[in-house]
Amino acid sequence: MSEATVHRELNLLGHVFTVAIKDWSIPLLANPVQLVRRPKVPVSAARTRRLEGDEEEEDRLLEACSQENPWLRSIVVLAIETGQRRGRYLLMRWET
Repeated sequence: MSEATVHRELNLLGHVFTVAIKDWSIPLLANPVQLVRRPKVPVSAARTRRLEGDEEEEDRLLEACSQENPWLRSIVVLAIETGQRRGRYLLMRWET
């Protein structure tokens, strides 16, 4: 299990205890997860949401999008630049 995974799991578990104490009035003196020493996450282990590869790969992708649908290229550029997950785009609505 990677250090980043341990961090995420401890954050989740810590939140569970916090909710149990604050919102559900579970009689605990403190959140026991706060006493756990977390591993250091190397900077290189940080997740990236950017398209990896050379610029040629991105150019080929955008060219293919332009041929498929005129709107698709703009959507893909937005996705590359913001790094949001697919679900966020599916929830977007055009407001006039």
